[in-house]
Amino acid sequence: MNPDSRDNPPDTMPEPSSLAIMKENQDHLVQVSSLFKQVFFKDFSPEVFLWKYRMKEYGRIFAVCAWDFDKNELVGHVASIPLAGWKEGREIVFFQFVDAMVHEKARGRNLLTRMIHRLLEEIEHSQDAFIPYVFPGPVSSIIGQKHGWLHVVSEIEDLCPQRATGLSFLRRLPVRFIKDEPEKRTCNRLWDEVGKHFSCLLKRDWEFVNWRYLNNPVERYDFFYVEIFGRLRGWFVTGIYPDGRRLVDYLVPPGWIKPFFLKICDAFGDVKCWIPHCLRQYVRGISFAGTATPLTLAAITTASPFDLVSLLKKSLFFTMADIDIY
Repeated sequence: MNPDSRDNPPDTMPEPSSLAIMKENQDHLVQVSSLFKQVFFKDFSPEVFLWKYRMKEYGRIFAVCAWDFDKNELVGHVASIPLAGWKEGREIVFFQFVDAMVHEKARGRNLLTRMIHRLLEEIEHSQDAFIPYVFPGPVSSIIGQKHGWLHVVSEIEDLCPQRATGLSFLRRLPVRFIKDEPEKRTCNRLWDEVGKHFSCLLKRDWEFVNWRYLNNPVERYDFFYVEIFGRLRGWFVTGIYPDGRRLVDYLVPPGWIKPFFLKICDAFGDVKCWIPHCLRQYVRGISFAGTATPLTLAAITTASPFDLVSLLKKSLFFTMADIDIY
């Protein structure tokens, strides 16, 4: 979800009879593109949203909109991206909520909350079990908490691993980075070998890598394999942004995370990254310079949030790839 969804609490303004919350489809994407530009001042084509919402893979778009029929105009929109995931040894679908926006002339009618409720209903009708999550900015977070559908899990820091003079034994381990194009069989093997070490994460197999990085119509990335003792044991993705290089994503066995980050320092110098709670114990001994961000990790639910919040806080492996989708 974008950092500023631009909606306000409800007021006494009467609801026009022409305004309706409805299920969205591919035909709306031209209007979605236009509304996105008006609200967030970023210009993306309808094809970008078609890729982002994974229409081709799922045959539908998990999104709802607010439509003013009198003016034949889209005035509100919120979407979720279906992502294959892994929870405690079983496959499960994650839904990342994104692109929540309300046109300025339609604010004050609580459209964001109403669209969130409708979208959750749409997902519940199609899935027996799923994990709904979001990385909201301050405005969305305030609105969501006030109306009971957003539950903050943790704040997020941009972390930059610092060059260490100690840990000499780990620094001498034969860890090597190989810049290459990702390959289907290798990516699937690494997922099978590494994914099982995590209890809750997106399924980072070939399908994910191919969609998220190779077919991305907006961003360009550098993909690297991680070789340890002469064997490929993981991969990572970096990107160059106005604030420098970012470690966008990585899939490395937890037991090798510490030498991996030491090698990152040696290879790239200053690199921003995220370290989820589930990996903090594995990076003890490495210093990180932290910078606060306006983002949080949050659960989206209108039911009792305790179990979902606890799961995400303790177990979810997430990276900058979760927000780089914008």
